[in-house]
Order: sequence, then C-alpha cells, then structure tokens
Amino acid sequence: MSTRRKDEEDVDMHSGATSSMMTVSSVWCDEDVEATVDCLLPTGIIELWKEARKYPFFSCLLPISHYVFMCVTQMGEKVEQLDEERRLCDVRPFYPMLKVIERKGNTAEKVINAQISCIIGRGLNECATLQCVEAKQFRRIMRQKCETIRKEHHSQYLRRMIMKDTVPKLLLVSISDVNHDELVPAIPGLPAVPPRKPSLTPKKTTPPTPPPKNPLLKGKKAKKEGCCLWDLSDKFTVTAHSVKLRACIYHAGDTMCSIVNWPERQLEGDTAKWEESVTFDISLHDIPRMARLCLMLYEATSTRGKGRRKVGDTVVCILKTGRHTLYMWPANDDDMMSEETLLNPIGTVTQNNQAHCAVCLAVTFHNYNQPGPITYPNFEKVLEVAAQHTDFAKGSKVVKTQGSQEDCVRQTCHQTAMLGVTKDHLEMLRVMIERDPLSTLHEQEKEMVWRLRYECQFHFPQSLPKLISCMQWNKHLDVAQVGHNPSIDVTLSEYLLQLVQVLKYESYFQCDIVDFLLERALNNRRIGHYFFWLLKSEMHLPSVTIQFGLILEAYCRANEPHLRVLTRQVESLQRLKKLNDAIKKIKVGEKGKEELRRLLQQKMNRQALTGFTSILDPAFRLGELDDSLCKFMDSAKKPLWLVWNNEDTFAEDTKIYIMYKSGDDLRQDMLTLQILRVMDGIWQAEGLDLRLSIYGCLTTGDREGLIETVVGAETIATIQKKYAGILKSFNKKCLLEKATEEFLLSCAGYCVATYVLGIKDRHCGNIMLKSNGQMFHIDFGHFLGHSKFKFESCCLRAYLALRQQSNFLITLFMMMMNTGIPELSCIQDIEYLKNALLVDQSEKQAVDHFKAKFKEALRKAWTTMVNNTFHHAKH
Repeated sequence: MSTRRKDEEDVDMHSGATSSMMTVSSVWCDEDVEATVDCLLPTGIIELWKEARKYPFFSCLLPISHYVFMCVTQMGEKVEQLDEERRLCDVRPFYPMLKVIERKGNTAEKVINAQISCIIGRGLNECATLQCVEAKQFRRIMRQKCETIRKEHHSQYLRRMIMKDTVPKLLLVSISDVNHDELVPAIPGLPAVPPRKPSLTPKKTTPPTPPPKNPLLKGKKAKKEGCCLWDLSDKFTVTAHSVKLRACIYHAGDTMCSIVNWPERQLEGDTAKWEESVTFDISLHDIPRMARLCLMLYEATSTRGKGRRKVGDTVVCILKTGRHTLYMWPANDDDMMSEETLLNPIGTVTQNNQAHCAVCLAVTFHNYNQPGPITYPNFEKVLEVAAQHTDFAKGSKVVKTQGSQEDCVRQTCHQTAMLGVTKDHLEMLRVMIERDPLSTLHEQEKEMVWRLRYECQFHFPQSLPKLISCMQWNKHLDVAQVGHNPSIDVTLSEYLLQLVQVLKYESYFQCDIVDFLLERALNNRRIGHYFFWLLKSEMHLPSVTIQFGLILEAYCRANEPHLRVLTRQVESLQRLKKLNDAIKKIKVGEKGKEELRRLLQQKMNRQALTGFTSILDPAFRLGELDDSLCKFMDSAKKPLWLVWNNEDTFAEDTKIYIMYKSGDDLRQDMLTLQILRVMDGIWQAEGLDLRLSIYGCLTTGDREGLIETVVGAETIATIQKKYAGILKSFNKKCLLEKATEEFLLSCAGYCVATYVLGIKDRHCGNIMLKSNGQMFHIDFGHFLGHSKFKFESCCLRAYLALRQQSNFLITLFMMMMNTGIPELSCIQDIEYLKNALLVDQSEKQAVDHFKAKFKEALRKAWTTMVNNTFHHAKH
C-alpha cells in the first residue's frame, strides 16, 4: 500500500493504523525520530478509503465514521482513542500499533468518560465495576441531583430579571454543530440526561432543605417493607469469623460505648477462626447515622510492659447487614499499642484497595430478625421526633421547622423566659463557649451548654462547633433536636481548603457536605475550579481515591463546558512535568537555559502551553509563552519560572508570571498563605491595613504545584549584593519616605504572623522586598530610623486582633489534621498556636508577654546578622 513519514511531534491519531518495528522508547521520547505508518488492508484504510472500493470485501465495510482506533495502554488495558487529535507521544501505547475497530456503544458518552478519566487520573471503568452498593447509589443520586441543577440554569435567570423589571444581559455565542438538546443515552444503571449548558451569570441560591436520607441497602430486599432503625432497641451485635482484635463504636472521635476485646486465638497457618458474636452496650436506635465501627488487629502475645504491636486496622460504617469482608490498612513499624490506647476513629472508611496483600477480616452484621432492610429515618421523621420530645413541645407551638429570622428570635426569647435563664447563666455560657477548641469541657459544663442550646442559637451563633461537641450522640432524641438550628451561610471560597479535607471524615459517599459543595461548585465556576483541583491533588492517596474520584466524576459530568477547560489544564500540567524532569537531568548554566528555550519552542510543547485558562487563577487566560523570559531556578528541584502573554489585550498586566515546582509538598505553603489571608481579613476589619503581599499557591498533584511569582521583588540578600544595603535602593527622599511607611506596616504584619504561626528558618534569602518598600516573610525588628515604640504598637494591635479570633484560627488548623502534612498531624502540634496566643490568660498578661518577646527579639538581633553572614558566604 502506501507509506509516509512524519516527525514524531507531528504524528496525529488520524494518520492511520501503525505497524512499526522501532522500539517504544524511540517513538515516544526521541526528538528527530521518524515513524513509519503502514496502512493495512482492509480495515486499515483511513485516508485512502476510496482505494478500498477496489477490493472484494468493500461492501462489508461501514462508513468511516463507524470506526475508531484502539490500542493497548501501559497498564495492559484496551482503550478506544475517541479523540483522534491526540498525539502518539501523549497516548503512549504499550506497543506502537493501533488497531481499527468498529465503534460500539454510545460515542458521546464514551467521549465524556474518556475525558473525565484523563483529568482525574483514574478510569471510570474502575468505578463502574466496583461491587460497592454505596458507590453505585452515589453515582445514581449525583446524576439526578446534577440534572436538577442543570435544568435550573436554563430559565431561572430570565425569570428573575423579568420579575425585577430589569433588562436581562445576554451574550451572543456561535452555535456549534453539536446538538446540545439531544439526550445522552443512559449507561447501565444510570438515567439518560442531556449535557449541561453553561450558565452565563453566577447563580446565588440559599442552601436547600436537607433531602431525606435514603437507605444504603438496595436490591431485591429493598422491595420488601423495611423498618426504621429508631424503632429497634436491640443491642448492636457483630459476629467475627477470623479475629484477634478489639473494637469500638465511634462518632466524630468520641466513643459511643465500651471497647470490646475478643479472646486471643492461635493462628492455623495464616488464619485465625472464631465463630462467635459480641454485643456492644448501645441500643440500635441510639446509633447515629455517621457512627463507625473501628476494628484493630494486634499481636496475641507481647512482652509485659512494652504494649502490643498493631498489625492493622479498618473502619467500617455500621448501617450494614449480612457478611462482609474487610481489607485492613497495614500498621507502621513503630505502632505500639498500650492497654489504654484507643482505635483509629478518624481513619478512612475506604477499604484497602491492595486486597491481594492486605489482612482480611470477615464479619457479619446481624439483621435482628427483621424481614426487610433496616433504614435510618429520613429527615422528616427526624424533625417529627424532635418536635415530640423538645423541651417546649407540651403546651407550646413555638417549635417550627421553617420560618423567618424574626420568628426564630421570637421563639428563642419565649423559650429563654420559660427556662428562667438569667444574665448570670448567659455569662457562664459565654465563658464556656469562648474557650479555645483544644480545651475540654467537663460533663456538667456540657450538660449546661446543651440545656441552653437555644440561647447559643440566638446570643452566640458562632458557638455551633462547641454545641455539637456537647450533645450526646448516643441518644437519638438529642440527635433529632439538633436539626432545628437554621443553617448559616458563610464565604465558601475562603475555607474551601478545610471543607474539602472534612470529606475525609465522612462515613458515606452520599452526605450533606458533598451535596452542599457540589451545588456551590456547579453554581459558581470559580468555586468549581478550586474544588476540582483540591480534590484532584489528592487522588494519589489510596484512602480517598474512590471517594474523591466519584465526586470529581459527578462534577465533571454535570459541567461539560468546564470539563473541556479542565482537560486543557491537565494536559498543560503533564507537559510541564515532562519539561521539568528533562531540565533536572542537565547542569545549571547557559547550556541549561538554551536547552529550556529549545524545549519550549518545540511544536508539541508550544501548542500544549498556549491558550488555556490559568490553573492558579481562573480569571486569567494564558496566551503564548514568552520563552525569552522563561528560566529555571538554581535550586535542587529546579522549578520552572514561566512567563505568558496575557490574552486580555486591555489588561493592565500584559505578562503573567507563574512558577511550576515538582518534587516538593506545597500543601503546607498553601495552608500558611490561606491563614495569612484570614489574618489580613481580621486586621482589615479592625481598620488595620498591614500591606500583606499574599501570593497565590496551589498544589495540583503528588508533590507538585504552581506558585504565583511576585513581580518587582528581590530577596534581601540580592539587594544587599546589588546596592550594598537596603537603603541605597531608595535613593530619592520621596521614595524613601513612602517606602519606609510601606515597610513599617508590612514588617509589623509579618512579624506578628510569623510569631503566631511559628514560622522558622528565616534568613535574608527567603525574605523579599518589593520595589515600593513592602516586605513579606520577614521576622526581624525595626531598623529604618523610625521610633521602635510606633512599630511595637503596630505589632501589638495586630497580635491582639488575632488573639480575639484564636478559636477560629485553631479550628481551621484542626480541620487540616488529616491532610498528611508532617508538621500538622496531632493535637500537640496545634498546642503551639494556643500557647502563642495565650488563650488561657487575660489580655493584660498577653500584652506583657508579647512586649517581653518583642524586647527579646531586639536583644537577639545580632543572631540574625550572623545567620545572614553565613548565608551570604554559602551563596
């Protein structure tokens, strides 16, 4: 037949089926290699389809649109290449051969599935073949929920504008050849839905009423009439079939009952059998929905006094029946367990996906002689029980599930009068609520907070976390009454980092926080952007791969326009990773810079890194790379300093500077910068503008991420080398006066922030100064000639403002404890923040302490000078 040659970077999928004898490494990696493309008869004819008419079996062929390329991936999977514009170097098949096969199934659905699989880094076929009933139900519910949100975006905007007698603002767009109104046929088990169209205006909605909690048990038994869990008073029972373990029921880290220990059993080979049931001292109707059963295997024998060594542990949701096989997570080598040690209540409920090498535990959850499934009561049932057992249910109609804020206020005032609450009670309540989150309340104090819960709702709305910790979760009547409090809307984007981490603590895939975050993400593109990347960056963790993968699939499937944007962003990141790996192999110098420019000028790299939305800030769109300004930094990881032209020609900043870094964990940097933004908000509310320069930082994967480059700033070390001192960089008197003011304020802000946060390893190489005098990441005292008392006063105001919000700051860190940051893994790490803010002492004592620290810093200023001297000598 015909043979043609193309450079490796120009070989597209539409070039035909390939049958080349060259090695895989040369095809995918070498720059100048040529690939021979042989078109094999009869199905290999793509561009020469007309030529096939000359052959006898041409009548057996379908139209060309009915065929697609298929290859075997590096993982040994057969994958149809539905996007024929992809390059072979991106596809990277196991062997350089493509097979032309007939298309099967729904093409549009396959294209969307392929795109979602590509950007989340996990094939949807893995989720589809999961035997977990909960995962299948989650996908079905999310399809329905996202379809409901999609429909609302079509008509609500116009109706709202008409009701307000306002002219709607519409945008004319070109109509593509794709029929968006056509229904996408359903895949097995899921309904058919049309793709979601983009919304041209942001949609603001109030949080919806929590939906009924559907039972997790589906299938044939679901057809039978079930019973409500709250109607059963039996004790919770579990039968273990192969054990040497202890177990307990937890909710939010608190024990719901006593710990149960099974007697030790000798191993028979690699198996220990024990067909015996144990009963926990808690009734079924008192088990909360999010309760979890924690089990831990440990050594049968141990040396007295040294504790027992943990073998493995697992966490499983309780609302199950029947026999289940649990795959335990392995323990660390240094995991020693004393008799008083509890289990892992905040561990993941996801089973170990390495089932072939995991410790296996078989248990049976009883059905308590019920003919049908046992379901948790829906939300309406919970409210009904709450209304019947509330303190004001008898002789009063003040308990309502809905109503205005004024109604809530009137209810609370009436309830307060009925309880006889005095000002002394409210003062005691205020003192208990304002304690830091690390302080534990006594049982009597918890009872008082819970008894005065209506006063908390009215007088102290910020006390919700404290109130939740005081309720007794092993009493279903108390659980029912907590649902009366109206939800409070907050600025979501500011705390999205913590809210995503909260998902790890959820016992079920389908929960209120997932519904809330998905709805907000689908109604606001900016929130959706960061929601996607915060989830995507942790997809490499086995404990959350399935959970986060299902959430990402739901978001991408419901937001097809954003899916295309995310696909381009993921492709650009993959290209940057390859560039960075190539740069790490060469030596620093002029040859290294020339090699970087040469790589950036390659066609495949230039196309992948041009014309896409910025990952760091979706408000910007990146144009072409300015390779003359691009470079890599002189450090171990050799991060890439990249400069793009801004596609917005009318923007003030014509260039966009971003640093790509691979090999370092940026999660701690991202958290620190977020807390700095929170601190800046606190100070701004107090009328204190400390000129903080908080740059953007976003982790995008396993030890990789993007950092915003601050333009017009240099390190103190560089300034001292260039100008022989900082002051000489501001020669003019007017510049010096303005810069001095900017420096004073920014220095005060960062001094307090770094002290409170305990940021260490500060030297002239990581303290930067902007051209206008603003300094960031600085921790030394005043030296530009202004009175130290003015500087000290500014620092003191900033410190006291943060101290007033100490509970809020501590809570933000506590929500990040399960992130995996090494320096934020336990309560003891957060104790530093508590001690720095002196939450247990009076304001006068805190002021005296801060002033003493301030004077100590001035006395030890010479150590900073010595540190900088050695830093200069090294660099």
